Amino acid sequence: SNEDVKIALQKRMGTATVFGGAVLDIGGGLFGEKDGDVLVSYGLAAYGLVFVVQAAAMVIASLVLLRRVNVKEFQTKAETSMSAVLATEVD
Repeated sequence: SNEDVKIALQKRMGTATVFGGAVLDIGGGLFGEKDGDVLVSYGLAAYGLVFVVQAAAMVIASLVLLRRVNVKEFQTKAETSMSAVLATEVD
């Protein structure tokens, strides 16, 4: 239902916000500007780290999903569909 979709979207966005913030904090600890023990500024490298981690996660997720694709089955179904379309165009 529509409510389930909204809840799932909110959970996904909340999780992304928490993980993104955690990576930013780690990057701030590694690359940020500090005044003693106090973090003054995260710095550009900390924000860059967030984007690099997101990009790496996207690549890994894409590779996992692509491994599930059955190329032979796709080719067979595509040929069958194309044959059906061409047969209707000829008639």
